[in-house]
Amino acid sequence: MPRSRKLTWQAGTAGRTGRWRKKYRGRSYYFSGGRGKTDQIAYEYAVQAWEKKRLEVDAATPNPDLNWSADPLQIEKAVWSDRLNVLQRSDEPHEADLQSHINRFLEAKRATVSAGRANMLRLHLNRFSEWCGNGMDVTELAGKTLAEYHQDLMEQARAKSLASATAKECLSSVKTFLRWLWQRDVIPTLPRIMDGRTQQLKIPVDNNEIVVFTVAEIKSLLSKASRRTKLYILLMLNCGMTQKDIADLLHSEVDWKAKRIVRRRSKTKSHASVPIVRYRLWDETFKLLLAERSPGKDERVLLNTNGKPLWQEMVDESGKYAKIDNIKSAYSRLCKQAATSKPLKSLKKTSASLIRGNQKYTSLESLFLGHAPQSMSDRHYAIAPQALLDSAIVWLGGEYGLE
Repeated sequence: MPRSRKLTWQAGTAGRTGRWRKKYRGRSYYFSGGRGKTDQIAYEYAVQAWEKKRLEVDAATPNPDLNWSADPLQIEKAVWSDRLNVLQRSDEPHEADLQSHINRFLEAKRATVSAGRANMLRLHLNRFSEWCGNGMDVTELAGKTLAEYHQDLMEQARAKSLASATAKECLSSVKTFLRWLWQRDVIPTLPRIMDGRTQQLKIPVDNNEIVVFTVAEIKSLLSKASRRTKLYILLMLNCGMTQKDIADLLHSEVDWKAKRIVRRRSKTKSHASVPIVRYRLWDETFKLLLAERSPGKDERVLLNTNGKPLWQEMVDESGKYAKIDNIKSAYSRLCKQAATSKPLKSLKKTSASLIRGNQKYTSLESLFLGHAPQSMSDRHYAIAPQALLDSAIVWLGGEYGLE
């Protein structure tokens, strides 16, 4: 069960939004409730505001333990000493405070992961902190705590109040955080329950059916799409790209003479094991890419009408995460016109499924998707079959009526 909060929720009346309240030394202090009781970001800022207010109150309130019968000069010195101690506490990190360590972990991660990944870690770990109690001593984290949290996530997944995949990701983020604490000697040992061989923290994920388009649906989408949206669709079908892959595509990654895109996937480009794939472009794909490309030779190939990246992730000063995805927006408009609700990621899945279903090209699915090779021979001995991949892409274009 979730532990108690530091602040108390006070529901609004007469159409007013609620707020957070803290009673301290006989007085009540109130803080913004944001969008409501479940607004975790607003709650975190309310807690921070309360901690600041508490220090102000402590600094302004005489210490009841002082000897008020002493010499007035000694009393004044003691009062100022007490106030200085309070102010010093505001600058010192709460070494054992769970939420403080989570904040440090997230700050470190923001320098090494995408804004989207950092935001996901923040959501997962704040959920865990809320469950534990934000003021919990981090050294109290043990196998029992992790087992109880795992059980809570499993119950939510069974009740369908939390997707099983989300529950698994939440637990994975917590384990990543605990390893970070251990590597920095904040906690002496890792909980034994994290040993992968025990399987005690396993969360089974529902196997959702893979959604793909029919060839007829692909042809219908292409016939109704604008020139720019058609290019997005073709790049996903031709090269197994995601929105971010398209947005990140650089002029240096396009061989304009050979009509090829040569690159690693954006998501895993920093991994040495991920292959650099040379995608042969269909004539229609290349023609549209040539027509829509931006003029800057060292910049992204495709930009939006404002000259900005098609995909942007950002975190504002308040810590709120935002994402701009021009490709998804264009596709959503096309879906209304084409009367389809299939997701955008199903486009690359359609091409991958067709390749896998062809006996001649079935081994090329992972290479087409830009995944790291799995077998020992593929990793260390075999050269990527470029001629066979070219043949598969030409065949794939023929299936769509493009080659």
